[in-house]
Amino acid sequence: MPLNQSLVGKEYPPVAYEVGREKLREFAAAVGETDPVFHDEEAARAAGHPDIVAAPSSRVAAAEAKGRHELLTIETRVTTEDGDPVCTVRNVLLSRGTAPERQPRAREGGTAR
Repeated sequence: MPLNQSLVGKEYPPVAYEVGREKLREFAAAVGETDPVFHDEEAARAAGHPDIVAAPSSRVAAAEAKGRHELLTIETRVTTEDGDPVCTVRNVLLSRGTAPERQPRAREGGTAR
């Protein structure tokens, strides 16, 4: 099934979501982060933060596609409540073999490539 092209450009309204300190600590432990700024309020304040900090995480995935495929890019912008940028996250999903078959392009002179 091809990707739904009507979703291109769709934006969702901002959502405020408060995460408690304990969940931030649990996440830091889960990703193996041992820096005290991710676990201890005083250490975070001493480092110049207003409270404990969310531990960073990243995942890089690579895929090779052969044949027809489509890419879906999802972008999420994270901001403070005042609208100041925090980060931008882009996810690219590869859907293998779902794109409509393309017709060969015609070369100058009328022959197909």
